[in-house]
Amino acid sequence: MQRPSKTAELVCAARATHTLQYDNPVYFDPLAVELCGRFWKLVAKYKPLTMLMNDVIMRKLVAIVPEIILRAKFCEDVFNSLVQNELRQLVVLGAGYDSFAYRDDFPTKVKVFEVDLEITQNEKRARLAKIHKDNLPHVTYVPLDLKEQSLEEGLESHGFDFSHKTLVSWFGVTYYIDRDIFLQSLKIFKRTLASGSAVIFDFLLPQEDIPDHWKPVEQRCANFVAKKGEPWSNRLNENELQYELERIGFSEPEILMPEVIEQKYVVGREDFVFPHIMCFCMATVT
Repeated sequence: MQRPSKTAELVCAARATHTLQYDNPVYFDPLAVELCGRFWKLVAKYKPLTMLMNDVIMRKLVAIVPEIILRAKFCEDVFNSLVQNELRQLVVLGAGYDSFAYRDDFPTKVKVFEVDLEITQNEKRARLAKIHKDNLPHVTYVPLDLKEQSLEEGLESHGFDFSHKTLVSWFGVTYYIDRDIFLQSLKIFKRTLASGSAVIFDFLLPQEDIPDHWKPVEQRCANFVAKKGEPWSNRLNENELQYELERIGFSEPEILMPEVIEQKYVVGREDFVFPHIMCFCMATVT
């Protein structure tokens, strides 16, 4: 990749727009708009411009935006639960323009390791510098390409302590990497993380498991990200994922299918429909 991730930019804009324009946002992200590029910052702030973008340029992705919002909410909920039980470290894989660790109320006793391609991290830090949050002592940047260096080596070289209880946030990544890299990363988590640590991620359903009325949405999104140079390449169904996690050694992984996610977060909200394309998972190291 020769330039910062375009999909990371869109994800940040989605969180910013949701926070600024929804009367009752499912997920509140006060710093997202600060991490948007100049153009997307305008889109997030001005509803007429947002509507124009949704109708013209972003029409292929609008339906998947609730997944972006709810995975952030899911991560926040898991983090808040674990931080009450001696959580010491947070690893954000494919961090993009995630703003969670930069909030004023973030518990800085938890050390954060943000892992991403260096070119995206450099752009993020330039944007953070404008709000004086680019050198926070509890945040460590780990520039890493999993095709060139293992995650274990990358974290270890930046001061990660494998004996501490850790939450690994792995959203917006698993469907962009090869299956072998995905499984190898899970094996590393299971082998190296301290007991009580957890890995949370979203995953893309195979086309045959997607309801018929959602298949056109999935196809439009797949074509869009492929044209941006970041094609989807890894899909998993529930039984297959369950099998792989148990084979690796995770006990009783929690897999949240779309119906469960809807019931948990957005039941009764007609303005917020979760796309039946992706699912969430939490795997705990015991």
